[in-house]
Amino acid sequence: MVRIAVLEYWPYAARLEAKGFKPLIAMGDLPLELGARGQVAMVGYVFSESWARGNDQAVKGFLRAAEKANQLLATSDEEWQRLRPLMQVENNAEFETLRNSIEKAFPIAPARKTKPTPKSCISF
Repeated sequence: MVRIAVLEYWPYAARLEAKGFKPLIAMGDLPLELGARGQVAMVGYVFSESWARGNDQAVKGFLRAAEKANQLLATSDEEWQRLRPLMQVENNAEFETLRNSIEKAFPIAPARKTKPTPKSCISF
């Protein structure tokens, strides 16, 4: 059995940045510092292999929905305004910093064009 833990620090970092704090190093730069030859996707989804095999259409539907949501957020200020109350921001600077951080974290290019192979992630 594989167990995975994820530390979602970026919303906190974005809120601190909105208050004037400066990052020492961006997470996106770490793979490059470790020798990667390009950007490495740091946002992904994990499904158990046995579940994914038995639920192929659900996985494909989820990935299509995620891509459509990313496209919508990339092109719609109205959607951002609709989400703003859910983001629990204190001011406009915090909202803009979180929005910019989210846009950086979720690239809009389709995953099939940016998806690195596991070997490329391990070998950098």
